[in-house]
Amino acid sequence: MGSSPDASLDTRTPPDQVRPDLSFAEFVATLAALMALPAFGNDAMLPVLPDIGRAFAVTDASRLQWVARIFVMGAGAGRLIYSPLSDRFGRRPVLLAGLSL
Repeated sequence: MGSSPDASLDTRTPPDQVRPDLSFAEFVATLAALMALPAFGNDAMLPVLPDIGRAFAVTDASRLQWVARIFVMGAGAGRLIYSPLSDRFGRRPVLLAGLSL
């Protein structure tokens, strides 16, 4: 296996020597909670669709379904923004900023 000429300049800790900040159970619980957030948002929004329609004077139910479509598209677009930011700044700071919003 060849090494790059700059391999001696690499100061990162090898993966086998990194101590995780979370236990495995905490890690799994955190991932499960983060994966449940979009589903929770969708489930919280759907029962109030009639109220949303009344608030915006939308009488056609097929036009009201756009709210759910836009919600899903917004969640997808958010991932396009979140991914490059997490690559640049790290996952934790971007996650905490997003959760605080």
